[in-house]
Amino acid sequence: MEGPAETFRILQVEDDEADARLAERELRRAGLVFEARRVETKEGLSRALAEFRPDVILADYTLPGFDALGVLDVARRFAPATPVLVVTGTITEETAVSCLRAGAADYLLKDRLGRLPSAVTTALVSRRTEQERRLLAAAVGQADESIVITDDAARIHWVNPAFERTTGYSKEESIGQNPRILKSGRQDEAFYAEMWKTLARGEVWRGRFTNRRKDGTLVEADATISPVRDASGAVTHYVAVQRDVTRETALQRQLELSQRVEALGRMAGGIAHDFNNLLGVIRGYAELLLRYPQGPDDVRAALEEMVRAADRGARLTSQLLAFGRRQVLKPHVVDLRAALSEMDTMLRRILGETVELEVRAPAPVWVSVDPGRLEQVVLNLVVNARDAMPAGGRLTIEVQSRDGDGDGGSPATALLRISDTGEGMTADVLDHLFEPFFTTKAEGKGTGLGLATVYGIVTQSGGAVLVDSAPGCGATFQISLPSALQGEGPAGEKSNRPGPA
Repeated sequence: MEGPAETFRILQVEDDEADARLAERELRRAGLVFEARRVETKEGLSRALAEFRPDVILADYTLPGFDALGVLDVARRFAPATPVLVVTGTITEETAVSCLRAGAADYLLKDRLGRLPSAVTTALVSRRTEQERRLLAAAVGQADESIVITDDAARIHWVNPAFERTTGYSKEESIGQNPRILKSGRQDEAFYAEMWKTLARGEVWRGRFTNRRKDGTLVEADATISPVRDASGAVTHYVAVQRDVTRETALQRQLELSQRVEALGRMAGGIAHDFNNLLGVIRGYAELLLRYPQGPDDVRAALEEMVRAADRGARLTSQLLAFGRRQVLKPHVVDLRAALSEMDTMLRRILGETVELEVRAPAPVWVSVDPGRLEQVVLNLVVNARDAMPAGGRLTIEVQSRDGDGDGGSPATALLRISDTGEGMTADVLDHLFEPFFTTKAEGKGTGLGLATVYGIVTQSGGAVLVDSAPGCGATFQISLPSALQGEGPAGEKSNRPGPA
């Protein structure tokens, strides 16, 4: 066995100086390099543990008013990682067992010190191994990544604190369970079959899971699962290390969505302008022909239908322009609380009797926005929420101010949050939510421009839209808009729709 690679410290708890010298001579004869100190009392032992910090303790079994069991008790309390070897003149089997049970690393007879160097070396190696194990346990325990160890039957054997924080399952709840307690249903059987095929070959598997926490929410995790082999090469355990990438994934999806919607917005805005011009021509000719009263009734009816169709088309192009952020906005400073108060009766009429509306606006919240477009945003979101709750439910509208960081940091913003208890949306739907003409409604039930319009109006007003939803968990739309000072418009004009002071 490899001995200590550098000088170590030995503390001898021994009342016979000659016996202490014999032990030191035996160790040096074996080539061990050390620094030694001798103490005789309990008080001396306590001081030496604090000042000398020994790597190993040699304790005589019988001392005046003190014995090896007392040494073991003090060492266990003040230096638990330091091995204690009991060195005595005589020892019975019962005494030896008592010492080992009390934590002694070994025991030796003074008339057989030839075994002392190997016993000390073994104790030091064990101490080093124990220190490395403690260090590894501390590092794993403090790691930010979730770590799970399972046996070869996929039963959880150990988890670290990060696993408990990330999943919501305690160590006691997890041990003995199968990791399938985290399954979200987002991965199919083929996914898991391929994973186990890789592990069965003894290879490391890497991939991404969508796991379900104990509270039902989802977490995205990049995972690495490695087989652990015994000395014969047989796989005995698996170690899974998972890093929570939920936030990074959400930001990446938001960026991709913004880029996709930006490109669609430019295209939709260009088409809308041209289409609007064509509609103007059609409507103009239809109105011109309607000026001739002598025309047949069926022709007049057709012309009137053309005018109505042109008007509907104009409204559609208006929505496309809103999505493409090419419409002209006329912003004023508006109090969100007052605006919602004005819309209250209309919103309750839209929602009907089966949907309960709650508006939380404890104080005025001032923003610079086109009042008509703000109303359009709220109406679109409320109509969508109503359609997501066909059996009824609850709609909550909240407004609040959020202070900025100041000193050139993030500016103050106003938040408008609309939450429903409806059916919720899948991740696939969320990926396309703001694209024009995308809709999950039945044919004829919607154009798919409502949320595209919301996105265009909000972003053109200098704000942003965030969505949080999952199937069966409802949906929350959070709109942030730049805050404004009460009574002042963007160019200093007074608001034409001030809220209450």
